Amino acid sequence: MASEEGLRDREQQEGYRAPRVTLTIKDFDVLGRIGDGSFSTVFLARQKQSGKQYAIKMMNKHLVMRNKMVEYIKNERFILDKFDDAGIAKLHFTFQDPDNLYMGMEYCAGGELYEQINKRGRLPLEAVRFYAAEVVLILEYLRKAQVVHRDLKPENLLLSGDGHLKLIDFGSARAFFLPAAEKPPGKQRATSFVGTAEYVSPEVLLNAPLSYPADLWALGCMIYQMIVGRPPFKAASEYLTFQKITDREFAYPGDPGYNADGEPDDEEGGEEEEEEAGGKEGKAEGGAAAVEAAAQREGADAEAAAAGGEGAGSSSGAGTGGGGGGLGAAGKVPKLRGPVVYPDDARDLTDRLLTMEPAARIGAEDMAELRAHPFFAGVDWAALRAGPAPPYLPPRVPGAPGSDGGYEEGLDWELTSLVRDAAES
Repeated sequence: MASEEGLRDREQQEGYRAPRVTLTIKDFDVLGRIGDGSFSTVFLARQKQSGKQYAIKMMNKHLVMRNKMVEYIKNERFILDKFDDAGIAKLHFTFQDPDNLYMGMEYCAGGELYEQINKRGRLPLEAVRFYAAEVVLILEYLRKAQVVHRDLKPENLLLSGDGHLKLIDFGSARAFFLPAAEKPPGKQRATSFVGTAEYVSPEVLLNAPLSYPADLWALGCMIYQMIVGRPPFKAASEYLTFQKITDREFAYPGDPGYNADGEPDDEEGGEEEEEEAGGKEGKAEGGAAAVEAAAQREGADAEAAAAGGEGAGSSSGAGTGGGGGGLGAAGKVPKLRGPVVYPDDARDLTDRLLTMEPAARIGAEDMAELRAHPFFAGVDWAALRAGPAPPYLPPRVPGAPGSDGGYEEGLDWELTSLVRDAAES
């Protein structure tokens, strides 16, 4: 396997795509914070020698061990090292010091797909078709690699500088090629709920065997969210969300019950409006029999819940960042207004993805069936990743002055302290 150019494995082993290098935090200029987790911080950094930029995920060893997440970290590192696909954010290298583990990830300058949906209210249909098609290509690769992601959602899909999607966060993934000893602990059951409530498939909640169609269910949820502006299964609590999923309770715009489900916040009509990116939803995790567990832990300690989400291998924004392109001369794209239109072909595809029986979902047996759906008519699959991407709203550049005044300065001070402590360890 070819290692990152200029970097060699510290033990001279050539079997790693992402070598275990002898770098330290002092070898980087830290440019700004990208994201946070309960035991990790992700920041944009430039390697001093090469001048290359990376999204560095720094994980505190003490917190990793205290939360018993060592196997999850090993699982993510092992899986990422096997991947070589344009639709997956690349792991370039890893290193460590006495207090922290570091993963040098590909920096994706366009930020999260979630931010595009959140700030624009919803996406134009052609953008939905483009992003959904790129997710199909990613899922095809994962199936060939014998991996189920298990936490497919807009927050875990990043935009490259030219606007193409890249998937992150494989700590909760199931790799069927891994020997039993290398899988994360607690896998005696058929499956377990690890991921985000709004996108988890019904078979996971019902403790049925895990299979590739679990990610197809999440794709159906994302297509709905991109068109409507919110996930199809969303309620006031995790428990109620699970109930909606197991009952397959959702409605399309114009159907009875759609208003009762809650309209997206921006469905009031009016002229097109220009917005910038920002905002994010939280993450949830549970164990087997997740519906019952969610009912018991409503109102539970938020820090413990966050630790669980991180335990699922959350990249906490790893690889996200600012800058980016894909925009016209004005550097802005319009926020959509007016009634939501859910085309018939999109509705048919969503229905066939959000099928309760995993084996009955479109693409469950053959992903070519999914490619051939009328919703993707006109998609040039061979040229999709090489062609132009939809325009997007670039996020704030990490480390750049923000609108939060002292709050932004406080974040920079905290990051500076973390990096200084790491450099002195």
